Amino acid sequence: MVFRTIVFSKKVRKDRQVDIARFYLFLPSPRSRPLFEAKVRKGDIVWVLRGLRAEYEDKGNTIILSSDDPHSIDKVFRRIILFSGIRQFLNESSSVESLIKLTINLPEFEVLFWFSKLINLYEIEKYWGVLSVAKAFRQLYGI
Repeated sequence: MVFRTIVFSKKVRKDRQVDIARFYLFLPSPRSRPLFEAKVRKGDIVWVLRGLRAEYEDKGNTIILSSDDPHSIDKVFRRIILFSGIRQFLNESSSVESLIKLTINLPEFEVLFWFSKLINLYEIEKYWGVLSVAKAFRQLYGI
């Protein structure tokens, strides 16, 4: 059985709370580092999971994706990370709806490209590296 986990929490930033999603390739332990982190609400991620018709288990502040097939679960997980990385820089609801449709329908090769860019720049520059990828993505796809 293969697991992919998304853990939700809140951070205080400048006198307000911000929703944070942390993405793990396994079931996290207290010392685990996430593969990726984004400022995105749980409801937005659930919306995409439903659009992808993905099976998931909702445990309050945690969503667990599990499958016997690592390829199918990774396809969903990459799309969720791609959506989350771009979503945190969008404000308008119409843009979010466009992003959801694009995330669901984007060819797998393009998902792999953008996913790898997000992960690599997150490792190096965290939030600001992801911002540069999100700007390029938004400009290319007109979101």
